[in-house]
Amino acid sequence: MNLAVLSQKAFILQSLVTYIQAGGVQGGHQSFLLEDGLTELVRILMRELAADVSYRSRLSLLDQAIEDVQQQMWEYVFSSAISNINFDDYFARIRHRLKASAREMADLQINLRVAKRREQIVEREEITEAVEVPFQIAVIGLRETLEGLIATPLADQPCFLNLSDVRHRYTVQEEHYPLQIEIDELVFVVDDDGTIFISTENFPGTLIRQAREALETLARQIYGSTNLY
Repeated sequence: MNLAVLSQKAFILQSLVTYIQAGGVQGGHQSFLLEDGLTELVRILMRELAADVSYRSRLSLLDQAIEDVQQQMWEYVFSSAISNINFDDYFARIRHRLKASAREMADLQINLRVAKRREQIVEREEITEAVEVPFQIAVIGLRETLEGLIATPLADQPCFLNLSDVRHRYTVQEEHYPLQIEIDELVFVVDDDGTIFISTENFPGTLIRQAREALETLARQIYGSTNLY
């Protein structure tokens, strides 16, 4: 069995596109569903920007996230379908709603930059060669207190989990999310957004390296761009 997965950001974006194209937003009437979806998209993008310690922009995290969401909406929706929607009103309300969250994320980014200068952060690694779906591996926690490792597909388009092949190689528990995959007594948890997580709390260094290698191998095997397996 192969399961399709989609990132939370891509799922919300596609849902909003479908909603708009189906006529869910009528004339000049406000749509609370559209506003809530746009708010969550902006929140996700702010979180991504805040986690990127190398991010530099003339815009604040909030303004940059809003600009990115606006651009994505225009790319995914035919202009004729959204020409009657006043996005300025929506984003004005969203900017007001997320001001407090934006300040917290900006403070978090400052703290992350300080930790990076002190070499306490392990950089995320992107795996893009010899893979169907590019992915990244990130560390949860600081260098001296690693709490976990997580692999995440980078593509915003749907990818598929090649469970048919993985089941022949490893022990896979559960038929629905979250899935548990056991590799050499290491337990990896696969969630419905395609992320693969392993807790490394209290692991010695050699076991962390083993878990990192197994995580990359599993991600290479499980992420596919089509459902043809």
